[in-house]
Amino acid sequence: MAQARHATREGYEQELDDALDAYQRENYGPPWAPEFIQEALRDLPYAVARQIAAAGETQTSGSLASMGAALDSWIGGYARLCATRQFHPLGYGISP
Repeated sequence: MAQARHATREGYEQELDDALDAYQRENYGPPWAPEFIQEALRDLPYAVARQIAAAGETQTSGSLASMGAALDSWIGGYARLCATRQFHPLGYGISP
């Protein structure tokens, strides 16, 4: 019985995660809208900004790619956070 409940819970969590992914892609991206990037950068924590800046200090193509990847990762995480904030008030994410 406990295994069935666990499997049901895992299935529900996967379904919720898939729905949240779809909501994020549809409403936030990628591709990211310029306005959304501006919002994400305004909320960028100082520690993350320092890491991104440190990655680009040498100004080589590899370091610039690292900066871009770090920025994209932050914006993707920020989009997930925004989607979660919007998605859950719609009634999703409440345990069955």
